[in-house]
Amino acid sequence: MRASVAPSQVMHAAPENVWGQMLSPRFLDGRCRELDDELGCVPCLACHHQGGPAPVRAAATHPDVLMMNASTPDELGYLPLFNMAGHEDLQGQVVCRTCHISHGRLDLLRRRADDPDMTPEEQHALRMQVRPFLPPNVCTTCHGEEARARYLFFHDPHRFHGNGGVTAAPH
Repeated sequence: MRASVAPSQVMHAAPENVWGQMLSPRFLDGRCRELDDELGCVPCLACHHQGGPAPVRAAATHPDVLMMNASTPDELGYLPLFNMAGHEDLQGQVVCRTCHISHGRLDLLRRRADDPDMTPEEQHALRMQVRPFLPPNVCTTCHGEEARARYLFFHDPHRFHGNGGVTAAPH
């Protein structure tokens, strides 16, 4: 790894520079034991935690409700749900990997690579680590037309709860 590459660039959006040991199950398991988080071990939290090498996002979790994914993995709008063991499950729950792709979307990574002068703001706007939101999907099943806003602002409680007409529905 080059010394000038930041940890977030190593883990996200530059798979050719990945620190092998940081992606290993041994590293992730060790970090989970160190963190001893009440939510249990989520690989994302190995780096995204207070004082960790990656920024902490506003805590937002989906309510623990019975869910059934009507989309199948071969459909364009498929957003995966996961069971407690971390495996994709059509009757699982919304977790980080439902919306996020750790290393980024290849189509957007190529766009970034083709424009080396892209500003950090432009790079952020690409949302390279976010799965495409294509309705119908597991979100639209319950949230209908509000689903896209809920998806995009999931980690932004200020925008999600009241600004721009986006509000949380009772569950």
